[in-house]
Amino acid sequence: MGRIGDDCQLDVEMAEQARALHRVVRAMHDGHCPSCGHLDDASNFIVDRDTNVESHSCPNCKFRIFRQESEAALAEFRPYLKKSVDVFEAWRKERGPLEHPAANLVSIDGERYENIMWNETEELRQDEIDAGWHFCNEMDGLLINANDPANSFCGCLATSEDHAPLVTIRKEFVEEEFRDNLNYLLAKNGAKIEAECRCQCESEHVGGGRIVVTIPAYRSKGGLCVRERCEIDLGPVVRNPKEQPNER
Repeated sequence: MGRIGDDCQLDVEMAEQARALHRVVRAMHDGHCPSCGHLDDASNFIVDRDTNVESHSCPNCKFRIFRQESEAALAEFRPYLKKSVDVFEAWRKERGPLEHPAANLVSIDGERYENIMWNETEELRQDEIDAGWHFCNEMDGLLINANDPANSFCGCLATSEDHAPLVTIRKEFVEEEFRDNLNYLLAKNGAKIEAECRCQCESEHVGGGRIVVTIPAYRSKGGLCVRERCEIDLGPVVRNPKEQPNER
């Protein structure tokens, strides 16, 4: 059978019942009836949700399993599934770390994530804090991991005395975000911005000005760059993006 087959015990007689039970429960939870083969949205299988008789029932043939039955069936299969996890972890260790930077992040599972987000008594562990988990100011307090490439916009930890900057916000992103915010405000107020000379200079200078916005670089207390310096040339006029070209 081989080492993995022996470790998992998925094909030996003593585990076959647990395996069959697991297949039925999983299929019903996925919206696929193991009895008649009917396939539907998983939510359409749920009956009497959040009651003591909650169950999954096929809309077609009415085959039904109760929540208590599901929990008992999964409990029987759990020891064999755990052996599969042990095999996976051994394989992962032999394979070595993945190259993708997000692959080695300290993860927070769904239940713990909800507890930390909404339960004031639940706190982040030190290893989670060290890994970059924090409540992001850029995301209105949402719990995120700043080391995840998907959250490269976040510079919260860069201002902390206890953490070095994790990302540098590039000037291209700074300009894009500024223009988006400016266009939003102009559209919201039906406004425009126009350069105007007020220095009593010669006539050839009138109307020749340009609007240039300078956003300074931002550095952490440790002196590392968090946001690059950016100069944005908006030209002589910035119009409401909803304004038609022929409007004055």
